[in-house]
Amino acid sequence: MSAPERANGRADGAAPPTADELRREIDQTREDLSATVAALVAKTDVKAQVAGRVRQWRARSGGRPSVVLGAVAGAAAVALTLVLLRLLDRGRSA
Repeated sequence: MSAPERANGRADGAAPPTADELRREIDQTREDLSATVAALVAKTDVKAQVAGRVRQWRARSGGRPSVVLGAVAGAAAVALTLVLLRLLDRGRSA
């Protein structure tokens, strides 16, 4: 580090930041960190994520849970039928 860099602590030769500049920078860093922590908390809150998805499904179905439940039951029935057919097919070829 050269003499000018040691004098003001900056390699670019600029004057050191004032106390107010440092406070603003610290406040901005705190706000950024707070937003990051809030985003991480939201990602790990599974219960809130599920509740949000349920709200989305209800909104898409017009608030009729029977439509959503019917679609889920239909998909489950198709999946079960496919699994059973595959198991029966394996039993015949053995």
